[in-house]
Amino acid sequence: MISLLSMKTKIMTSRVVETREWYCDLIGLVVLEEWDDPDDCGCILGFRCTSGEAQLEVHRRRGEYDYSG
Repeated sequence: MISLLSMKTKIMTSRVVETREWYCDLIGLVVLEEWDDPDDCGCILGFRCTSGEAQLEVHRRRGEYDYSG
């Protein structure tokens, strides 16, 4: 049997800033880490009360992806 202690979700979007703000405003997540490099942009969000445990990662998506299969 496998115990699941925590689960994180990664959201790929071309609108990183808008997505980050939406989740912060909607459910009160705070930015735990944020980066904006030329080839990599995103942030990690969590709740204040969880002592820095990551709950959601928002990452910049470039181009179109095929999720079929």
